[in-house]
Amino acid sequence: MPFYFSFCFSFFFICSTALILICPTLVQAEYWLDDRLYIDNHQQFLISSNNTNNPHWQLLPELTITQGLANSALVVGTKLNIERRQTDAVINNANLRFAPLFLNSFVPESITSRMLITLGRQKISYAQEDVFTSSLAKNDDRADALNYSQGLKIHHRLGFVEQSIFFNQYARSDSLHAPVKHHGTSTHYQLKVGVPGYIVGPAILVIESPSQRDGQRDNPLRAMLGSAVQLPLRIVPGDWQWAFQYASELSDSKPSHRKQKAWQTSISWLGFIPQHKIGMLFSHSDDDWIYSDDFKPGQDRIEIRYQWTVNQRASVEWALSESNVDMNSKTKTEKALHGRFIFSI
Repeated sequence: MPFYFSFCFSFFFICSTALILICPTLVQAEYWLDDRLYIDNHQQFLISSNNTNNPHWQLLPELTITQGLANSALVVGTKLNIERRQTDAVINNANLRFAPLFLNSFVPESITSRMLITLGRQKISYAQEDVFTSSLAKNDDRADALNYSQGLKIHHRLGFVEQSIFFNQYARSDSLHAPVKHHGTSTHYQLKVGVPGYIVGPAILVIESPSQRDGQRDNPLRAMLGSAVQLPLRIVPGDWQWAFQYASELSDSKPSHRKQKAWQTSISWLGFIPQHKIGMLFSHSDDDWIYSDDFKPGQDRIEIRYQWTVNQRASVEWALSESNVDMNSKTKTEKALHGRFIFSI
């Protein structure tokens, strides 16, 4: 398997270097067609290899069009997943965003002026704010997936306190190619206290309600708490950052059910060279923690990740991870190498 790791490294290094050399340094991802209409594009090229599979690559182009309206905006976006033997696509944004000024007759304008409502298909993420941007709960911003949510989101911000509530409607099947059988709803509340970029914060609390599937409650109430600390280094350049998330079920869905928990924490060195970051992640999830889009149930994981932001238009990322997953009373160990190149055209 060392051959595959060296092959992946060499191939991705050559591709990323070539793409960086041909990319202008002053071009941004947003293209304004007029004062209210703009297009945002991001392309991601991923290559990965582990101790059980051959090298695997993915190209994931994403395009979002935003049309500004009076006190509102219409957003439509799509994302493709191009692989060696198949291509998938999804519309991951199709929503209307607006300030509820029509409520001024019933609600004080000081509240509605700071409120934003998003209705339709959208991306919801409760990712940890660090180099890894992974979540113990919902994360529609995963690089290697075509995730989205559908429902109503109400967002309000007053000073350093930010709140949002999302009413999610979903449809699921029992397998990838099976027809949809299960329809349900769930509610997600997020509270942020603090200002990003300061020494501590923001502190983030996420509460997710039990899902209602086919008219029955099938998941317990759960909560997640996270934050970060960032301080400048004295002797060497850059800042160090410590970030964490801790999540737990708050109620028991069955009398014999043990409350499931999960946590992740990372230590990062930001700007050890200008525009370069490196970090290490540790995580754990209990056997029945099935609520995360980034971590598997019963998984213990260690990951080292390096990022290089080349310019406003391109960045390179490498990650080396080792995971132990409990499967049928046996522990499976997986070592993986991931490369990602993000660029805009």
